[in-house]
Order: sequence, then C-alpha cells, then structure tokens
Amino acid sequence: MNEKTTALIREYGPLLGFLLTYFFAPEEGTGLMRPIMLATMVFTILTIATLAWTFAIGQRPKPITLLIAALVIPIGVLSLLLNDEAIFKMKPTVVNLVLAVLVAASQWQGRPLIKEIVGNSLDLKKRGWELLSWRWAMFFVASAVANEIAWRNLSDDGWVTFKFAVLVPAAFVFALSQISLLKRYATPESSLHKNG
Repeated sequence: MNEKTTALIREYGPLLGFLLTYFFAPEEGTGLMRPIMLATMVFTILTIATLAWTFAIGQRPKPITLLIAALVIPIGVLSLLLNDEAIFKMKPTVVNLVLAVLVAASQWQGRPLIKEIVGNSLDLKKRGWELLSWRWAMFFVASAVANEIAWRNLSDDGWVTFKFAVLVPAAFVFALSQISLLKRYATPESSLHKNG
C-alpha cells in the first residue's frame, strides 16, 4: 500500500466507518446498540486509531488535524458515556464554530491559520489571505448554523444524510469556488503558477 493510499485511509477511514456502521447496523438496537450510537463508537475508535497510526509510522499530524481530533474524540466519548446522540450531532457545530473563531482571530493577528488548512504549497499576497480567511470563517459559521437546524429538526437518517450529502460536499464545492481568488492573488513562487 503506497503512502498516498494510507494517507487517504487515515483521513477518511473514520467517516467511512461511521457511514458503513450506521447503514448496516440492525435498526432494532437499543441504547448504545442503536445505529447512531454504534456509528459514533466506530467513528471515535477509528479516529483514535488513525491518530495513533500516524504517530506509529513516524509522521507528525498537522496541527489542524490534532485540533480537530482534540475536539471530536472527547465529543464522541461524552456522547457514548451519556448515551446521547445529540452530543455527537453537535460535533459539526462545535468544530465549525471553533474553526471560524480561530481562522478569524489568526487573520486578525496577521498569522492566517487558513495557510495550514489549505496547505503550505500555496503562497498568496496579503490581500488574498485576508479574503480567503474571512470567506472560510463565514463558511464555517454557515455550516455550524445549518447543522444546528438540521440535527434539531431531522431524524437520525435525515441528519446523517444531510451531513454526508450536504455538509461534506458543500466544503469541497466551496473550496473549488475559491480557485479564482487563489489564482488572482497567488505570488509568482506559488505552486499555482508552477503547476500551470
């Protein structure tokens, strides 16, 4: 297995584990055996396992990866301990709000965290980082609000579908929509110019 494949497994394994567990778990389960709780358990265990795997192979996770893990693991554990799926359903809200605050605050201080999120191979002019930071901060807030509305009004099936069919793709679509900004404000040394 090559490095790119293992990196993909580590990054998306917990999400895939959650989905597979949720949709294939027996519907008649009760307590922690309910599909949503079993999926939460699998997601939390796989998140811990992939983090441990990353350290075990001698790699250091990106700070943003560690930050998200530091948020989602306790949320998953607390949800399981209290047998309350609402706590886990609030995870996207918490993560997105924390990211929004950190992205906005770091940009305010002139040290844009968004550089860490989008990758160090990109080099933008100052105005580019400012616009990208504020746009992502607003996107994170919008995602948090959307998740709050969704989990409070939808069934378990509805929320899982919303999360994976709306929230996750929305982040990819939003990222793609920023390409013109990246090209406009890229410095000559940026990978955007080097790659074409």
